[in-house]
Amino acid sequence: MPNTVVEEVVTGKQWYAMHTRSQHDKVVYQKLVRRNITAFLPVTNVPCKGRGCKQTNRPVSLTPGYVFAQCDHDELQSLKDRRIPDAHLLQGIVEDACIETLRKQMEGVQKNGHLIVGRPVSFVHKRVHITDGPFVDFGGLVLRENRTHGTATVELQIWGQTVPTEIPLQHLEEITV
Repeated sequence: MPNTVVEEVVTGKQWYAMHTRSQHDKVVYQKLVRRNITAFLPVTNVPCKGRGCKQTNRPVSLTPGYVFAQCDHDELQSLKDRRIPDAHLLQGIVEDACIETLRKQMEGVQKNGHLIVGRPVSFVHKRVHITDGPFVDFGGLVLRENRTHGTATVELQIWGQTVPTEIPLQHLEEITV
């Protein structure tokens, strides 16, 4: 009985993530579609800002640098054998729930008209509110960021003392006045 379950998982279609070369998400997506492989590229339109912008909206990927492909064992082997020049397949399976979450986020963006995923260019020298972790609901000033580790040094006021504290970037929210 257990072997049957394993076979169903192996022979069924699974989602895989593909890491793309910079700015090549759409190219890889189109190549996958041409190979008759189910592909998913979460993209939304955001208002175009800037002097040289001739269009009102521009497409932006919700997962820059990644495209998702749903394939069975044979298609997966084909992807491994005949590589796509602008991407490489990552090890491991992406759960269906993750893809569903991305789809719901895309729907939310399209309904609400604003991007719900993403970070500001920089939090440095901005006042922030901490949304999660041991310092939840604290506020402070960001002194510096470490994008490699995904953290920021935030100056917190604790018991009347100024304490620089490392906080994950995903736990920070900019305070707008």
